[in-house]
Amino acid sequence: MKQIERFLNSQIYPLITAILAFVAWYFKGDLIMVNYGIITGFLVIITVILAFFKDTKHVIPLALGLMFMINIEQIGLTEIREFSIVYIVFGLSIIGLAVHFLRFKHKFKFDWMTLSFLLIAVTYVIPMVYMPYSNTSLVISFFGFVYVILYLFFKNTSTARAEQIKLIFSMLHLLS
Repeated sequence: MKQIERFLNSQIYPLITAILAFVAWYFKGDLIMVNYGIITGFLVIITVILAFFKDTKHVIPLALGLMFMINIEQIGLTEIREFSIVYIVFGLSIIGLAVHFLRFKHKFKFDWMTLSFLLIAVTYVIPMVYMPYSNTSLVISFFGFVYVILYLFFKNTSTARAEQIKLIFSMLHLLS
């Protein structure tokens, strides 16, 4: 376990994560299964990290990589059905998250940033009042609340603040 943690704390871990995220994003068409395989691998690794490590800073590069991996121009029901294994592994990641909370019992604290992210999330939902209803706009509107949840999770479960910020910005730099 110490060797795994040493690797997760190394500088090469975010680099490998960014390279794999790029590879997954790059493959499409006949090679889309490579994309699905890497997404599934990332979700399995997230589940293991959440279940066995108290500090969640090691999940951040994987979560950022997941945001950039899906490379389908016109996503529809056919492509969503092909994600079936990803849905199963995503469910396992939720179980890993539940194990993490039960095992490590984090206390959540709210601050001014939480309030500002919450206000941003509300502004994402306000257009739903005056726009015609569509499933796509509903999903996009609730992404603000996903950001609030992610912020609260990483703020309260990660121990290294300065290192966490450095890790986030280095991942964003590598992925851009």
